[in-house]
Amino acid sequence: MISYNKFLALESKYNLFKLKNEVNDFYWDFVRYRVSERLTNKNHSKIVILKRRVFSLKNILKIFLHLIQDFLNLSINCCYKKKYLIIHCSNYQIIKDYQNALGFNNCFLINLKNTKKKFSNEISGNIISIFSWLNFPLKSRIKKFKSYNFNNVFGLKTNSFVNKLILQHYNMENFFKIIFKIIRPKYIFFVNSGHKSIISAAKKCNIKVFEIQHAEITSRSILNNYPKRINNYKHQYISYPDAFFTFSKYWQKIHYETLKVSIGTSKKLNIKYLEKKKYKYILFAMNLNNEEYFCKIINIIMNQLDKDYKIIIKAHPQHPERIEYYKKKIKMYNHVEFINNKDIEELLKKTFLLVTSFSTSIYSALQANRIVACDNLSKPLYGKKINNFNYKNLYYFKNAQELLNVTKKKIKKDNVKFFNKFNKKKLLNFLKFY
Repeated sequence: MISYNKFLALESKYNLFKLKNEVNDFYWDFVRYRVSERLTNKNHSKIVILKRRVFSLKNILKIFLHLIQDFLNLSINCCYKKKYLIIHCSNYQIIKDYQNALGFNNCFLINLKNTKKKFSNEISGNIISIFSWLNFPLKSRIKKFKSYNFNNVFGLKTNSFVNKLILQHYNMENFFKIIFKIIRPKYIFFVNSGHKSIISAAKKCNIKVFEIQHAEITSRSILNNYPKRINNYKHQYISYPDAFFTFSKYWQKIHYETLKVSIGTSKKLNIKYLEKKKYKYILFAMNLNNEEYFCKIINIIMNQLDKDYKIIIKAHPQHPERIEYYKKKIKMYNHVEFINNKDIEELLKKTFLLVTSFSTSIYSALQANRIVACDNLSKPLYGKKINNFNYKNLYYFKNAQELLNVTKKKIKKDNVKFFNKFNKKKLLNFLKFY
């Protein structure tokens, strides 16, 4: 395990961005996100365990039925040329914004996750999973790539992992090239989740590809924040999108030298007034980085909070199954609610205090004039924000007592804006003249 800053220093020291393979691709950008995730994330093993699927007969039948539906859906839709292809990771509200603006009949969707389909014009991630397993056609090709000793760079056994990632990248690139030829879109919109193969496949098929912002961007956001030196030769990269659509201009001061356009979002952030309720609600937005620490904190403060306080615990959208873990870890007081099926923005209507770390919900809460308490681990990150991150309703805490002190704070009026309203007209005008 190495620190994030050390990872950045090592890739800069050894100039990994200039590495090429025999097909003349700068391949470090294809793999750096997954490599950094593995080397710097202490919860990587936990994520792997969470994603491990149980292959019972029931699950196999489900996958088989979903595959049949996906192939039928793909066959039906390939008869009609789709102008827009949207690739996402279950970011449903974002997808609704773009699909409503572009026209339902003009769009075809690919969900990279193996989740239940929400749209009739969509295929799930099951087909993608099969392609990622079928790696044999490329094995001989990968062996021809010029080898580079990543073990010497990071001081860890990294070579085999990088080779697997390169193999996976080209398999996924081949898959997307096939899909793009079937659907024949004019434009591709995608929510970035580390799949650089989407961009490289689109570039090789001469299709314009636009990335959609879906979460916060900080100095640690490796997918959208690059070292400045890469901009000297980034024009040679096929892993940069043609444009990056942001929530607002606030997010455009990043080292991501592609065209940035503020399109906005339909997040329900016009929540200037706190709903009057019987209880004072504290919302804990959990993620894998803070869950164990926060569970301990909740168990401590519940004994010391007044009876007119109530705690809401929400699992991260990508790990809803963790709500069961929290129920076991947290003592079942009458004043604790476990919620999975509501958006943060909906919960903020009745919440006066948000407790979290490393989350887009911080910005949602601050824009809605709510108090935000971040654990001290996130202070170095938000202390080095792209813009100066110093707001009236933002506090940090080291322990349960400091968090209890924050619960007694009063909301201060702070006119901040991180999200603009989704601008359909601006999007359509951009596409018209691009």
